[in-house]
Amino acid sequence: MLVIVAAGITAWFLTDRLVSETNEVSSSTGEVLIATQQVRASFAEADTASVSVHLAGADGNREQRRLYEQAMDRATSSLERVARLVGDDEISHDALQDIAGNATDYAGLIDAARLASIQELATADDMLGEATTVNRDAISPQVQTIADRARVRFDSQTQTPWYLIAIIALVVALVVLVLVQVRLNRQFRRVINVPLALATVALIVLIGMAGQGFGAQQSAFDNAEEEAFDAIQVSEQIQQLAYRHRALGTSSVLGGADVTDELAPLEGLLVGDKGLFAQARQESSSDRERAAATEISDRWDAYVFESSQAQVALVAGDTERAEQIAQGAANSSFNGFNASVEAALLDNREQFLNQLQTASDSLRWLRAVILIGSLLAAMLTWWGFGQRIGEYR
Repeated sequence: MLVIVAAGITAWFLTDRLVSETNEVSSSTGEVLIATQQVRASFAEADTASVSVHLAGADGNREQRRLYEQAMDRATSSLERVARLVGDDEISHDALQDIAGNATDYAGLIDAARLASIQELATADDMLGEATTVNRDAISPQVQTIADRARVRFDSQTQTPWYLIAIIALVVALVVLVLVQVRLNRQFRRVINVPLALATVALIVLIGMAGQGFGAQQSAFDNAEEEAFDAIQVSEQIQQLAYRHRALGTSSVLGGADVTDELAPLEGLLVGDKGLFAQARQESSSDRERAAATEISDRWDAYVFESSQAQVALVAGDTERAEQIAQGAANSSFNGFNASVEAALLDNREQFLNQLQTASDSLRWLRAVILIGSLLAAMLTWWGFGQRIGEYR
């Protein structure tokens, strides 16, 4: 009986710890992974939109300015959410403080560049370039630091061995109980002791239910990573390269220089049999996701065509034509592409968080089951031994 009680206590405490870690993955770590990706995307979108606004000169571009402001608002709200979710991780909080300061500097430089552009000052382009540098070299690395630490926590919390140890403890109790019954049957020459047999059944059922709960949790974690998070990472890489491509293209129009040679490597990472678009199709777990991946690729092709026309105009020395394309057809095509990527990301993020919630729900009842099952098995064992002691007397 003491072995069963000890095994039940051990299994309960281990399961309690596992439940706590699983809940943390669902309510904190997973959310941080999503939020950091949204921060990166928002700053990249803000950078791209700010260049388009700058290109418009004194007249401005209200649509792109609106996109810039919305992107900065999303970045701020995502950072606030991360700050609430990272807990007592001092390194992540330090990174958040740096990001907040750099984001203020970035926004100030963007506004200063805009004002200088309206006043037609020669320093306008330099200010915009400095803002882009702050985004690329100061903000992005700190966001990556937070994401990396969240990823380490995610791996640790989803690959914990506690559930195996809990099951082993219950199996040991079952084996001891069976061996005791074999010995008692030989000593007292009784075919079966009903209470001990019921205790054995209770432990078997308990082990089965625990195994089912742990299996469902691990399956949900696997699905979250293989069917959703991997796709999210590919989509994020696509988005980052696309923003880089867009920023280079619009910046080239500002400087009047052809950057076709710089754009080609970025396009090469996206297209082809081993490109990110092909990876996105491979990571798709449904026909709907595969259709979305195809749409993203098609919209990218449309944008690249318009972007190449701007570069052709630059080579011909027709800067005005290049600016028209960059602000018009290329801008419209890129917005369509970005909308399709965001739609795919939204679906995958929801799928990811839903799978994490499923993992948490699969263990919700398990602590009570282990407590009740182990106590029941212990009481039945006590009853069974009482019968044999009475016969001995």
